[in-house]
Amino acid sequence: MTDPTKYTPRPHRTAEEFEALVAFLDARIEPLRVATAYDSEERKALEALSSLVHYTKALAESEIKYGQDNPSNEFYALVTAAWKWKDHPDWQPGWDPAA
Repeated sequence: MTDPTKYTPRPHRTAEEFEALVAFLDARIEPLRVATAYDSEERKALEALSSLVHYTKALAESEIKYGQDNPSNEFYALVTAAWKWKDHPDWQPGWDPAA
């Protein structure tokens, strides 16, 4: 068990971190979405994923703007999706969900 007297919580995620992570996801999702047939199930799934990414980012931005909470849950949700591309050269080590 971690000694609570020695534990320092991670600083809150910033808007810039969310921007970078969403840009990374968009760069992976959008080319696939554009390459699929307009009314295909794959395109619908990719559009749904893109919508969820941007909705989650909006939730985080609201929390950051109004200082209501640490948007760590939103960051974790986005980084879990991005984890599929952890071997991509644009992946940032700070996005590791275990970090």
